Amino acid sequence: MSDEKRVGVIVAICTYFRNDELATLLSKLIEFGSSRWKEIDLGVTVVDDSPDGHARAVIEHYTNGFPLGLVYENTASRNISIARNCALENSLTRAPWIAMTDDDCEPSEQWLAELLRIQRLTNADVVTGLMLRRAPDHAPHWLKTQPFLQLGEFEAEDGDALSIAFTNNSLLSSGFLIENPDLRFDIGLGRTGGEDVTFFRALNNRGGRIAFAKTAFVYEKLPDDRISLR
Repeated sequence: MSDEKRVGVIVAICTYFRNDELATLLSKLIEFGSSRWKEIDLGVTVVDDSPDGHARAVIEHYTNGFPLGLVYENTASRNISIARNCALENSLTRAPWIAMTDDDCEPSEQWLAELLRIQRLTNADVVTGLMLRRAPDHAPHWLKTQPFLQLGEFEAEDGDALSIAFTNNSLLSSGFLIENPDLRFDIGLGRTGGEDVTFFRALNNRGGRIAFAKTAFVYEKLPDDRISLR
């Protein structure tokens, strides 16, 4: 594929004391970036919100793994809005697109390719997809057979317009964020929650178009402390 058709994407990740999960995510990005997303020039921003730069040791192993580089920042704020805003600011001038996901998520093989395909199809400013929960092999049988893992999922088709998106799985236009420099995550909600809903609704109210990508999955593997009935 010619360079003219390549697309730059920065994956923005906020992390907090999840080094093993972060290492898995970065490894998957390198793997799929070279084998599945060949039309994409990939970069990464990691914002570590731990007080002591806990993730720095992980980052050192991946510094040279991405064509558009890896940027690391330590906010140490214990405020997810501050961390998310830092991730945006360290990403939006490096590529035309920012892909957001969480440190405990794993991308599917088609993740970024599908987000970009739907963006081209709809010309949306944001494309979002689902996070699917996966239980470990040793999880109780009832957890795997009952619909607990599907809580929060919904039915929509490729290209459907939405009024919100999800910070664990979304592709954002850097240009839209540059044109709206005050459109950022609300710091006042950074410790209580709701900052993601408020951000995307504000984006939508300003004319930002949000589209759904049906098969652009990321996966969350449930930790052992979340697979009991309690």
